[in-house]
Amino acid sequence: MGILVALVVIGIIIFFHEFGHYIFAKLAGCGVPQFSIGWGPKLFSFKIRETRYSFNLFSIIGGYVRLLGGDEGEEKITSEEELRDAETYKLKKLDELSSLRKFSIFIGGVLVQVLLCILIFSIIILCIGKPVQRVIIGDVLLGSPASNAGIKVGDVLLSIEGEDITSYRKMLNIVSMNAGKELKFVLRRDGSMIELLITPIYSKNEKRPIIGVSIGEIAEYTKENMGAKDYLFGGIRLTVDITKRTIEGIWQLITKKVSMKMVKGPIGIVEITSEIAKTGFMNLLILFTVMNINIAILNALPFPALDGGHVLMLFIEKLFNIKIKYEIKKGINIAGFVLLICLMLYISYNDVMNLIDKYITRKNLG
Repeated sequence: MGILVALVVIGIIIFFHEFGHYIFAKLAGCGVPQFSIGWGPKLFSFKIRETRYSFNLFSIIGGYVRLLGGDEGEEKITSEEELRDAETYKLKKLDELSSLRKFSIFIGGVLVQVLLCILIFSIIILCIGKPVQRVIIGDVLLGSPASNAGIKVGDVLLSIEGEDITSYRKMLNIVSMNAGKELKFVLRRDGSMIELLITPIYSKNEKRPIIGVSIGEIAEYTKENMGAKDYLFGGIRLTVDITKRTIEGIWQLITKKVSMKMVKGPIGIVEITSEIAKTGFMNLLILFTVMNINIAILNALPFPALDGGHVLMLFIEKLFNIKIKYEIKKGINIAGFVLLICLMLYISYNDVMNLIDKYITRKNLG
């Protein structure tokens, strides 16, 4: 069931991304001979103007758009029927468009994803309120100060020594500065507030004071202290905030401040989606929106085979007033695609190893 939910979530994200390319291609006057919904064998299709709309067997798995003349660095297959349609409706091939119109098509998928995130977050804030960041306990080490004090998995940390905790960094900073000092933790468990006294101890492995828990961040939504600006611009603010966090995370990966082992691949996404789906539709919708932002930003990166890579080559052509040969673009895109596949295999390997580690840990603790 988790795999199916994950496929639906990713499929919808891909669909809206491709729909963005489709919309902006139409607006730019570029022919769109094909718009496919889903993947696999074709179930049925119909044609409106120059575009044939196909519905495939696995309709929940994304979609695909083919532009007149082929995409940048792809085979430029153009049938006689497509040429007749282009003449009839006065449409152009992709490589016949101005740089600005090409840019709009390349970035259209990402733009529609971002607009979708703003819309969904705006609706969520309107219905259940604005988000407040909280720290949740993910795991508790047996025999640790936290375990001895009575902290349990799923507890939400509200404050330490009266100081509001809204991020894991804030919690780590307070714990790190108070080795051997008894601290008052206020947590919420099953709707009730509890107070626990915990004394951090120094860990030789971590090289800092700890209490013996793994933690994560969750967003709780509330309508308390909400004003007109929150209702009007809350969706934009939240989208911008998550975008900033995602870019910071990517930069930390590039600068090696965060290990690649922390990145989730297809297997990890299935695991997370399965767990989130159990907590209700609203949380799944929030996960979908966050994943949508992440995928949009990754697509915008100036890397071959991604939308950002097409934009980069377009910028180079415009800056130096040159035309990069089709064969060169094709070679660059193939190289980029191979690198992306290798990266995905590496991340998937980490996913498997993390699952094995979790299984061994739970077995030892149990």
